[in-house]
Amino acid sequence: MIAVLICQIVLSVVLAAVFLIRPSVTHAVSWKILAFIGLCVLPALCIVGGMNTHIQRSEQTQFCISCHVMIPYGQSLYVDDPSHIPAQHFQNHRVPADMACYSCHADYTIYGPLKDKMQGLTRIYKQYVSTPPDPTAIRIAGGFKNA
Repeated sequence: MIAVLICQIVLSVVLAAVFLIRPSVTHAVSWKILAFIGLCVLPALCIVGGMNTHIQRSEQTQFCISCHVMIPYGQSLYVDDPSHIPAQHFQNHRVPADMACYSCHADYTIYGPLKDKMQGLTRIYKQYVSTPPDPTAIRIAGGFKNA
């Protein structure tokens, strides 16, 4: 997927450069179609593909614990204590290890992933632009449904 995105980006840049350097080539209909593909369609595909790749990567445990605020939570997955629920779920493979955070913290409704991403973006915004929340006060929004 990444290789396809890189090829699309390179092709978009090359085509854009050709049409900016020599706009006269677009007098023929076939070149106008190629210009439309190179200047509109390929960049749109790059944006959609990039967003899809980012959403998939943001569901990974490594992505979650890459934030310095979440490092202690990532380390808690390896605690050797049978009463520590996240560690037990992670260590006994009751949740996928590569998606441990997302498995419990995602809202599994039709718009759940989008809502979760927006909450995450809000937290990132608060971390860097506003006052960051107290890390000990991080809670699952709406509680966790055990069913």
